[in-house]
Amino acid sequence: MENLLGAHFHGTHGVQLGILQPVYYRHIYKYCADKFAWFARAVLDIKDEGKTKEALALAGIDALEALIKNANLPLSFHEAGYELTLEVAKDVAENFIASPGSCRPLSKEEVVEIIMKCK
Repeated sequence: MENLLGAHFHGTHGVQLGILQPVYYRHIYKYCADKFAWFARAVLDIKDEGKTKEALALAGIDALEALIKNANLPLSFHEAGYELTLEVAKDVAENFIASPGSCRPLSKEEVVEIIMKCK
């Protein structure tokens, strides 16, 4: 998604990833909670005591978002100075293909939904 959005905004790759990742991850974490739980423990040092895999995964996503915010990076395309439109989201959805290793494929409607939540 980010690479396709980059064609519209010509923005910084890392900034755009920082905007998309928390929203995208919250959308898909239930389908690969093991991966997100591992990320929370191994990368963000979140303790899993008493947490389900899903709760641990969400705690990791929340911690990632807090890290992005604490780095003073934008958490929306508006904050980044981009005018995100439904037409742009639909164009990205038409050309989006999930990478190998993704939790699951996304429908065009899901891609539009994810991108518009980043507005």
